[in-house]
Amino acid sequence: MLLVAGLLVAMGLVAGYMEVSERADRMLALRQGPPAAVALQDFSHMRNTGPADEVRVFAEVDLSDPLILPLRGSDPEQRAYVVPLFPVSAEGAEVISSQIQGGDGQSAEVITDMAIIAQDKPPALGVLVFILPAYVETVRDTSMLLAERYGEGRFGEVVELNGESTSASAFQRMIDGAFAAKNLTLIDGYLAIAPYAEGRLAALSAPRVTGSHRILYAVALFLVVIAAVVSLREGSARRRAAANAAPRPPAETIYSDFPSSDPRFQAIPTQEEIAQAHKVNAAPKPIRFQLALNWLGRQAGAAQIMLRNRRPHREDEAL
Repeated sequence: MLLVAGLLVAMGLVAGYMEVSERADRMLALRQGPPAAVALQDFSHMRNTGPADEVRVFAEVDLSDPLILPLRGSDPEQRAYVVPLFPVSAEGAEVISSQIQGGDGQSAEVITDMAIIAQDKPPALGVLVFILPAYVETVRDTSMLLAERYGEGRFGEVVELNGESTSASAFQRMIDGAFAAKNLTLIDGYLAIAPYAEGRLAALSAPRVTGSHRILYAVALFLVVIAAVVSLREGSARRRAAANAAPRPPAETIYSDFPSSDPRFQAIPTQEEIAQAHKVNAAPKPIRFQLALNWLGRQAGAAQIMLRNRRPHREDEAL
């Protein structure tokens, strides 16, 4: 029990530390602003991820044919809205350059490096993942998922995405199957983005329960159940031990009659007298007195018999 209590306290401290750390990251992200936008093909987790796992990329997407994947085990039923993210083509880079006016030097340099070798159908470098509310089948207004829309590129609409770098491992197999059905490929180590659908300020300000918190809560619940089971077993074992250690009633005393031929044994109480002696305390006083007289009479009779059987002492025998 002490071990379980210690583990629960440690998990509570870890959960509290993680919550404070994540809140601090979100506050820092709000204070310093979003990271600089980069082309999807130029994205680096080390260089281009801000506090609270915030990312901001340019990509080309086809919003007309999204993937709607059911989330297994969700109650109520939920779905994931998934869109492949393709690299920015040379045409897409020109569209972005023509619409961004008076950008800072960093933005101009990023746009200059966004052109890639033209391909008919390049592999997807990432996915946009949005968990739909319960019982909602699709997204009616896709603008809520995009930070900016620029125009058409070679592989789809050129957009800017701002959101949190996340993981799609929970439905990775479904993504692979859906991509194969559409004759698309997805690179290893792809970028998964959960967009700020309600706006950056709301997403970074609202309290939330992350996946790590859910894991900690599940483990804590498991430990509580284990502690309850162990406590019940220990209590049952103690009760059984107490029942086994309870004093047993004394066994019935077996009496045996001594031979009465020898006068020396006549003073020993008989079985009936011993049984009556156990009841003396509960017997009335007259009965006690009578028992005492009987015992004295037997003692006197035994003494007389012993005196009669004693050999006479003669002086000549002494000589």
